[in-house]
Amino acid sequence: NIVRIVAIVGVVFSKQADLPNVDTLKNIGIFLLTIVCGDKDLWVVSEALDSLFDVFGEDHLDSIDHDIGLTDRLSKFVPEMKSRVNLIKRKPDEHYPVISTAKTNLIRFVKYKLSKKKS
Repeated sequence: NIVRIVAIVGVVFSKQADLPNVDTLKNIGIFLLTIVCGDKDLWVVSEALDSLFDVFGEDHLDSIDHDIGLTDRLSKFVPEMKSRVNLIKRKPDEHYPVISTAKTNLIRFVKYKLSKKKS
């Protein structure tokens, strides 16, 4: 799917020395954030979250995180994600394990990134 393809490109660019593709990484982040905050399908949201974690998990990308408001937007999304996951918990489908893991990773990612901002 397109989310995974974009994530792969983002991961490759994020590993390059001196980050020659900063604008592309910003656009990838914005694209993935748009999916996270706007898609109705929780499995698609979870895939986009996993992609964001893959691309922006490294500390050397914190300036891009700041520029696109990644951590701030994700921290505002946490309550919605928790609520949506709780709704499907009653009738889990085949994607529930991925969705549940994405929720847990979202909380951890935001907590880690916010702790780095404070230090």
